[in-house]
Amino acid sequence: MPVKSPIQFEVISMETMRNIDYQVMRSAFAIHNELGNGNNEIMYKRALGNELFQDDITVSLELPVELIFGDFRKTLYLDMVVDDRVVYELKAAKQLTSSHENQLMNYLILAQSNRGKVINFGSAVVESRFVKSVISSSDRKIFEFIFDERVDKKFCKLVEELVSDWGTGLAIGWYEEALVHCLGGFSNVMRDIPMQLKGQPIGSQRFPMAREKTAIQITALKTQNLRDQANLHHKILRAADLDSIYWVNIARGLVSIRLVTKEIDCLDKFQPSIKYG
Repeated sequence: MPVKSPIQFEVISMETMRNIDYQVMRSAFAIHNELGNGNNEIMYKRALGNELFQDDITVSLELPVELIFGDFRKTLYLDMVVDDRVVYELKAAKQLTSSHENQLMNYLILAQSNRGKVINFGSAVVESRFVKSVISSSDRKIFEFIFDERVDKKFCKLVEELVSDWGTGLAIGWYEEALVHCLGGFSNVMRDIPMQLKGQPIGSQRFPMAREKTAIQITALKTQNLRDQANLHHKILRAADLDSIYWVNIARGLVSIRLVTKEIDCLDKFQPSIKYG
């Protein structure tokens, strides 16, 4: 995966992780005792960074990592890296959720680091969860690619090249940003599409567009969840001033592109004529 990072992360054991984390959590608890849980994320980040630095622990805040595809560039920032080995994501939320863990997982995959931790200062007591990346970069690039022959071949090729380059498993929004860039940029690709219910206008919704009257929707769903998503796409088409949707599903081991129209059930009628890995 084309990534530029100031640090080349090594694979570390859980024992090593716990040794580093002991020092981090000791400082985190002390800061929470002093500041409480009513401050913003930046304050906790700076305070924790200062505490660790004073203990002669190597700390990098807001470490930039650049994700690349062709001439597309996206810079993301790792909240904190300790000892050049462990990535920490810091939060000031009411409680930790799976979305916080998923965010850190994406950063671990991006940085090619195998261990990290989410710390939340926003709750009554400090919350934390270990996160481990168990999928290697090479494994994420092993997938079958199938597409509906009615979908524009250039679009299919672009998706195939992007996922081959980055692998599966990253945040859906990152794939969408790269596709929008490659298709002409935000101002040319993103459109506010009028929506209606029972013939009455109810506003507009923004979609990335593959072509006139054809939107793009990207998901990362397992097979058992595809039917519900297909039904949702049909509801969108009934309400939106659209003719069809290019539905890209980027799942581990299988990347598919289906054409969703108002008349045809894309799951029942999908008979891909081309398959390759």
